[in-house]
Formats: sequence, structure tokens, C-alpha cells
Amino acid sequence: MSASTARRGIQLKPESTSAPLNNGSTESTGSTPLNGKTKNGRPKADTVSLPGLPDADLGAAIDPADEPPDDDSIEATEPPKASECPCWRVYLDWWKSGKANRRPGVYYHGLHETAEERTRTDEWVCGPLLIEATTFDRRNESFGRLLRFRDSTNRWHEWNMPMLMLKGDCADLRGELLFMGLEIDPKHRARLPHYLIYGPPRDARAT
Repeated sequence: MSASTARRGIQLKPESTSAPLNNGSTESTGSTPLNGKTKNGRPKADTVSLPGLPDADLGAAIDPADEPPDDDSIEATEPPKASECPCWRVYLDWWKSGKANRRPGVYYHGLHETAEERTRTDEWVCGPLLIEATTFDRRNESFGRLLRFRDSTNRWHEWNMPMLMLKGDCADLRGELLFMGLEIDPKHRARLPHYLIYGPPRDARAT
């Protein structure tokens, strides 16, 4: 398995500061429309234009799809060595740990140490869930995480999760994800907020 450095972007400023933001959401995903243009190439009044990001890439980032995202920052097909733990890994398919088959999803790989050896522990936290981006508004407020996850019917979803939902016991956050079909292990559910805060986002986007 090869792991790349997490791709953390900087704030993407709109090309025109006169265009007001639209606080509405798209019908299919709940995400704010991005990069809309008129025929003369100028931004629409209800959109924010993000330079350097092609329309096709933005469409793929916002709309749900059957195919998994192309991300090599945390995805894995084989477990890490004990020397690499503790760490997070996301498996999109079944994988092996010794002779045991492990289900797909987000795992926290901890470290168990004794006088004789150091061994890896495998804690399944939830189904496959990737952090696509850190999101924020034009005033550098309203921070969130653009999440992409797979439900129990193998359908991919996207949701712009407000960071505010990580306060307290995160029951509302888990409720939203469960409602959209993400499977969460009740035994290790306390790990989920840690993953959402410390997991490596692929990008940063203004919304």
C-alpha cells in the first residue's frame, strides 16, 4: 500500500467579490452550487467561481456516483505494519488480517504493546467514509467537511457536514449519517468524531 501526503488546500477566493452567495443547496446532494457561468463567461449572481477547478471536476465532486472516489491519501487494500500504528485506514473492499476476513470501512489501527512484542489492533468504526474537503464560506466561517460515504446498499452519498455537529456527544451527527445509510459500530462510535477531525481532507473549498 502506498500512502501519499494529505492534500490540504488553501482557501479558494471567488473571481468576483460582487457576486452574492446562494445559501441554498442542490436537490441531489445538499451542497451549495459552485462555478456556474453565463454564456459570456462571467459568474452567475447566485454562484461563486473557483479558479483552477474545471467544471467537470466540480460536478464529479458534488454529485453522488456509483464509483468510489479517486483518493490514495488514506485508502488501503492491506493493513499497516505495527510500526505504522496508530493510524486510520479506509478499506473499500473486504481485506485479510491473518486468516480473518475484515469488512470494508473505516478502521482505527491501534497498537498493543507487551514486554515481548508490539501488535496491531483493528477497530472497525463505520462503513467506507472519506473526507473529500474542508469547506468554509467567503468570510472564513461556517466550516465543514465534505464527506463521501457508502451506504448498506453500496450507493455512494455526499454530504457537507457542519463542523458544529462535532460538539457534545455527536448524537445528532451519528443520527444524520445513520439516516443516510452509513453503518456505524455502536462499540467504537466514539472514534468517529476523532476521524472526522483528524482525518486528512483531500481539498479545501469555499462554499
